[in-house]
Amino acid sequence: MIFSDIKIEISANTVAWYGAIVSSLAFFIAFLTYKRDRAKIVVEWQKDMFFYDDSINPGEPYLLIKVINKGRRSVRIQQVGFSNLYKRGGGILNPYYISLPSTVSEGESLSLTWKQKNIFNKPISSFNVYDATGKVYKARVVSLPEYLFDKIVKFFLKLKNHKKKS
Repeated sequence: MIFSDIKIEISANTVAWYGAIVSSLAFFIAFLTYKRDRAKIVVEWQKDMFFYDDSINPGEPYLLIKVINKGRRSVRIQQVGFSNLYKRGGGILNPYYISLPSTVSEGESLSLTWKQKNIFNKPISSFNVYDATGKVYKARVVSLPEYLFDKIVKFFLKLKNHKKKS
């Protein structure tokens, strides 16, 4: 036979390196697939928006919050609210024209409006969108240093209240 003289020897070190490279590549591809397939919600807000066809409240300024799904999973929006700046608490907003809960699918957006008359009476830290699983998506209202200072103040308030309970 012609092929009887061929010997193939593969060392254990070579097999180990091959396995490590293939498994690392598979892990990297699985990670990229996970990152691509998850829900990516972006929350944007604008104040002083007007409805020009609004015959009931002409000239009334509205707050617009837009929820955009840039991911591949649909998300069910349960509530929209806000967090107060430098204080605990906030509020839940009741939108006009759209009833919540509402589903935002891949590549879709949801625009929600409120009369802004009573919303900006106190300083607001962020607008929050809550999904059905309890995850919170935020749109900051204040600048980053002010937002970080707000987080530090709320942390120390929580720590102070925790010590009182103990």
